[in-house]
Amino acid sequence: MVHNMFVMSLILMGATASVPQTLPHTKHCGTEAEPPVSGKFDRVHQQQQQQQEHHKEHDPEREPVLWRFNTQTSGCSYALWDREGVSECLKGSWVILVGASHVAQWTVMLANWLVDAALLTKRDQFSLNGLWTQVVDIVLVMSENASDGRVVYRNVVVEPNTFGKEGHKKYWIGHSAKRDARLLPEAFKQASFGRMEERKTGMLEGSYTETGLPKYNGAQIRITFFLAQYWDAVPMALSAVRAASHGWGVARVMTAI
Repeated sequence: MVHNMFVMSLILMGATASVPQTLPHTKHCGTEAEPPVSGKFDRVHQQQQQQQEHHKEHDPEREPVLWRFNTQTSGCSYALWDREGVSECLKGSWVILVGASHVAQWTVMLANWLVDAALLTKRDQFSLNGLWTQVVDIVLVMSENASDGRVVYRNVVVEPNTFGKEGHKKYWIGHSAKRDARLLPEAFKQASFGRMEERKTGMLEGSYTETGLPKYNGAQIRITFFLAQYWDAVPMALSAVRAASHGWGVARVMTAI
């Protein structure tokens, strides 16, 4: 099992200098990125048009490429990838995302970038506020050309009784390292072994598909969010990954914290 520590932007964007230029099994990882597609970057397109008009007038020899984002560090740049590129790069991988509200948003964005409506908060009964959603675990199978895909497993674990008056009371309790150390390991086992039992679902209580966690076959893409309000929860999450069953222990693992 290989753990790569990297920021989320490296999943959705290709780093042309700070990561290896080539990776096995794919023609997309680390190669020249394509411009934004699928209407996902309207603002970028508007800015690009304005910049193109500017250069036509002032520097007609220069062709602007706004979709390549340069950092202040010389020689380091990021470029946006399309669905096919992301799918090809993550094929056979298990993406681990550890954090709170922002990381929950990244999880939903990445899953829905690969498969439309893979995760929907209202349908799947969880919140992005990073307070009570403990685990979001999803396995995707992409089509042959990676233009679309389907969800074969979804397990959303939310701390019980966090809706309505009970949830309001718990809000004032909040999270503590001691409280999380007591509650989170049990929830994180759902990522190690898949959904282990029937449980209450409903309004902000989480949800799950009837199918169990599929065995790893080297072609799926698995995305798992672990709640971590404190750094103490990070080793708990990684321990759950190391204890993975159903063959997922041999998957290529990428971790963003």
